[in-house]
Amino acid sequence: MKKLFPIFLLAIFAFVACDDDNSDRISVNDDLKAFIEQKYPAASILYAEYDDNGLVEVNIRHDDLRKEVHFTGDNKWVFTSWDVLVRNVPDVIKVAVESEYPGFIIDDVDFIERENENYYEIEIEKGGVDMLLFVSPSGEIIR
Repeated sequence: MKKLFPIFLLAIFAFVACDDDNSDRISVNDDLKAFIEQKYPAASILYAEYDDNGLVEVNIRHDDLRKEVHFTGDNKWVFTSWDVLVRNVPDVIKVAVESEYPGFIIDDVDFIERENENYYEIEIEKGGVDMLLFVSPSGEIIR
């Protein structure tokens, strides 16, 4: 029995370590559900939680993409974001970044959708230098 005790402890630890802690997840209220159904038809709500800025982040699957829909505490939509593979970034965006920042490599891209504007949030890097750019869909570097 003494030889089995350490194995028993390891088994319990493994079970607890694999437990998915959903304590920070919250339910999606009817107002948020209605907004998502209207803006993103046929989207599936995956889960919701509070983000680091105090916003409610609702994770959905829409058009085969995982999207994060952000709301204020009083149910107002702020923005939606989703990852964009570098290979799927439009050429006009790539050309704008390459001409403005020669030698930099596009590392990560998110598309940000807001009520009055949409843009790409692009992380670029060269050597030890990392930069964050905001680029309009037409290729204009915003900042």
